[in-house]
Amino acid sequence: MATTSHIYNPKDDSLEARIQAYKTVLSEYRNIQASQKLFKEKAWEERLGSSDELDSASDVIRNSLEVIAKSITKSELEQAVDENILTPNEYREFHDVSAEAKGKQSEYSEQVQKNRDLLNQLSDGEKSKNKNKDLSKDR
Repeated sequence: MATTSHIYNPKDDSLEARIQAYKTVLSEYRNIQASQKLFKEKAWEERLGSSDELDSASDVIRNSLEVIAKSITKSELEQAVDENILTPNEYREFHDVSAEAKGKQSEYSEQVQKNRDLLNQLSDGEKSKNKNKDLSKDR
């Protein structure tokens, strides 16, 4: 699988640093969600960037959340709550946002596969047309 861009960059491997990096990603996740909602309003359209730029930023955030989900275990999250590094609400939000990101990634992967299948069908159709043209030239 190709390397994906993300913004999850804890300053070290300590639980506190990883949780702080998670909080940064969570903040950016909230920002991109708000931007995507505001994008539909004409007054904000030119200030937020293009739809492609917002989609790209959303992909980076989703990738970041996936990296986080692999980097922080459930027991570490519980420990972070016990040590007051993470609030119970942030703990719940971690699970909700991670699940949402995984769901969107699955939807994205499915759409990519559908697009590939369609391109393959179109390519096969072109090859068939070209083969038929070549055969008709030989007659």
